[in-house]
Amino acid sequence: MAVQDLWGELPVTETAQTPVTILREQAALLEKKTENVLQGNINISAHDSKFRARFDIIAPSLDDYSYRVLIIDYPVFMYPLQIFEEVTGAVARVRECRDEESFVQALGEILSHPLIKRVVTSLLVQSREDN
Repeated sequence: MAVQDLWGELPVTETAQTPVTILREQAALLEKKTENVLQGNINISAHDSKFRARFDIIAPSLDDYSYRVLIIDYPVFMYPLQIFEEVTGAVARVRECRDEESFVQALGEILSHPLIKRVVTSLLVQSREDN
């Protein structure tokens, strides 16, 4: 007896990107822009029936110094998600993003924030000085 397909047509969304894919793209851009002096590290875990992704800037030549930029928590449906912005180890702000568009906008504001630019500049200078 043949197995009956009870799933029906499964929707496939080819244009949507996962939040982690978006973070990984930005990590790769950081590496490219800093000529691999700095790295973006995305660490993913599951907790409390949600996913968590951490975005850290790593300075390999400074004994792998790590600066936490943000954490996102998101459900299996991806949105809405929460962004926890990190400033020197303390949560500074929580943002909720309803969809991919609002996530990309919030992420752009965070990554281009003067504090993050200052961190990147400082890590670049120290990394190049150490070599």
